[in-house]
Amino acid sequence: MSTARHQYTRADSRMYQDGQRAPGSQSAWAGWIVFASLMMALIGLFHMAAGFLALFKDDYYTTTPSGLAISTSFTTWGWTHIAIGAVVGLAGGFLLMGKLWARIVTVIVGC
Repeated sequence: MSTARHQYTRADSRMYQDGQRAPGSQSAWAGWIVFASLMMALIGLFHMAAGFLALFKDDYYTTTPSGLAISTSFTTWGWTHIAIGAVVGLAGGFLLMGKLWARIVTVIVGC
């Protein structure tokens, strides 16, 4: 026999065990989380596109490698953008699943 005490909530003339939501009820944050995940995925895709552009078409950028914010080659700059874009894009996808690491990446990118 279980000695655990159960708490119940009444909603829509039905009883629900605490920790469970009534079917069809959503948090007010649900729309914002979907919006944030879509924006993170788009930002990741755009960064990856800029990275591939730096890798395959060096003459696209109007500056020399010494004129970049970080003095490095276009190849290194492109791979950096691809890696960061992949992490941000994956974080956008995993944010919908409620993963903690995706939330942390989203907050860091947002700052």
